[in-house]
Amino acid sequence: MQIEKYGDFSEGLCEGRKNTLFGFFDKNGNWVIEPQFENVRNFKNGYAAAKQGGKWGMIDPSGKWIIQPKFAAIKDMELAK
Repeated sequence: MQIEKYGDFSEGLCEGRKNTLFGFFDKNGNWVIEPQFENVRNFKNGYAAAKQGGKWGMIDPSGKWIIQPKFAAIKDMELAK
């Protein structure tokens, strides 16, 4: 696996970039969420902001959209479980 850029681990996952797309990998270097996003932010309280199609939304640790990408920007936010 080749990772071109990475951030800090948060909740067991780390953001990484492959070519021009971002995803998340685990501590073993395995992609958990394949690179498919234009940009991402670290996981916090079980969710991460992700950008796709020029819009931001929120994903869970499996990469499923919790809030569909429809926002021009997302600031740090917390979702209640």
